[in-house]
Amino acid sequence: MSDFLSSDYSIPTESNYMKYVQGDNLLRVLSSPIVGMEYWITDPEDKKKRLPVRKHMGVNIPVGDLEENPKTGKVDMPKHFWALCVYNYQDKRVQILEITQKGIQKAILGLTKSKGWGSPKDYDIVINREGEGMDTEYMVTPQPKEKLDEGIVQLYKDMNIKLEVLFNGGDPFKADKITDEELEEIAKAVK
Repeated sequence: MSDFLSSDYSIPTESNYMKYVQGDNLLRVLSSPIVGMEYWITDPEDKKKRLPVRKHMGVNIPVGDLEENPKTGKVDMPKHFWALCVYNYQDKRVQILEITQKGIQKAILGLTKSKGWGSPKDYDIVINREGEGMDTEYMVTPQPKEKLDEGIVQLYKDMNIKLEVLFNGGDPFKADKITDEELEEIAKAVK
């Protein structure tokens, strides 16, 4: 690059949700994941938009709730997902990462079961993305263990993100007025 911008400059994102970019995606896991099944439906208020529907594991999803994806012409089948809070080093912000790729899930699960690595909250992870569409490949590489910057820890705590509200279509970043007791009630009602 020229002297116009530094070589490590990237345009910041405003999204609260991390999306994989081509190449390396450096992150630190900040929370344990919530897990469940996810499928997509057409927004009743805006037919051009699709909305995710997330259900706890073990909750029956009626076949009649599944819709044809207008882009593919095929019914979108539910996918197993993990949703967790991460610090995205490229965007320098706390975000929610939703992982539906089985290869990434298996790699991270393997790290957590390893005596040498353990919890991914204790080290950074690089998720490398190469390719597009059905030809996309991911590679997960743990980085050496090191303590997370206290500023990032405090930022995450101050945000008070409530992942559980994803199951009722809520915004985890605006759920600070919901108490833990209310979250438990929501979880019971959804089950």
